[in-house]
Amino acid sequence: MKKKTIKAEVITTVTISIVLGMLVIQLIKLEPPMIQPIETSIVTEIHIESIESFQSSIVPLESATVEIQNVVPVPSILYDIPLSDRDQLLIREISNQFGIDNELLLAIIKTESEFNQNNIGDGGKSFGLMQVQPKYWTSNFNEYGCSNWFDIRDNVTVGCSILQHFYQKYGQTALVLNAYNSNKPNNYNGYSDRVLRNLAEIHNLKR
Repeated sequence: MKKKTIKAEVITTVTISIVLGMLVIQLIKLEPPMIQPIETSIVTEIHIESIESFQSSIVPLESATVEIQNVVPVPSILYDIPLSDRDQLLIREISNQFGIDNELLLAIIKTESEFNQNNIGDGGKSFGLMQVQPKYWTSNFNEYGCSNWFDIRDNVTVGCSILQHFYQKYGQTALVLNAYNSNKPNNYNGYSDRVLRNLAEIHNLKR
């Protein structure tokens, strides 16, 4: 009985080994399943269209810059005087350039010309908003590249350069005003008083 049992176990082991070997061979022969590629054309088209749409919505930098440059800044204070907002803004810009108080500058303009840029005074010797005299100030006129004594930018630029010159020379506003009016800082003829009264009036005309 013992010999038959050993023989049966050997046969069973051999049989199992043969079966396993055949299974391995069959597995090796099997081809891997076909993997179908994913269709990407639709996704690609959507992606491209999205990019084109995004690019078409972008504003060119040059256009954006031009739009910003064309915006006129609004000053914090305007006045109820017979000058347009644009002219007031221009005068403020020039006053800042030369370090002249803007309200004082407007008071001088009111005193000299009552805000009339075409005003001619002193028997035809003084021109424009600030009644500048070419006889004395042509050098300033040429220095700042001006071309028209009645143009607001040119006239106020020359006028402010004169005020700046007298401030550097005399320091005190009363002396500066006297010098601007008569070229004599100690000539108190009432001009500086008129300017200061107009200054108080303009201060109260803020919008």
